[in-house]
Amino acid sequence: MPQLTEQQKQYMKEYREKNKEKLKERKKEYDEKNKEKKKQYYCSGTGYRKLTIRRWKRQGVKCDDFDTLFEKYINTHNCEKCGCEITSGSGLKGKKKIRP
Repeated sequence: MPQLTEQQKQYMKEYREKNKEKLKERKKEYDEKNKEKKKQYYCSGTGYRKLTIRRWKRQGVKCDDFDTLFEKYINTHNCEKCGCEITSGSGLKGKKKIRP
């Protein structure tokens, strides 16, 4: 993908600001139309991997090799420090509660 000039970036930014509602509606229509397609992608191994790595980067995780980190994440079932089982989901169910 070619690099954008500052002028192009500025134009795109202004366009997005002026057409926020239009773009939002277009995205909503696309999502409705492609609901099953998106679901299949994000449930696939590749989609889940990309989504997870993107989320880590957004949250500020610094890493030289995200692929290796993801493999370790997928294959780890117990905490390396305390040995408690790692579970998914929200809340404290199945997670070790740390007390001061």
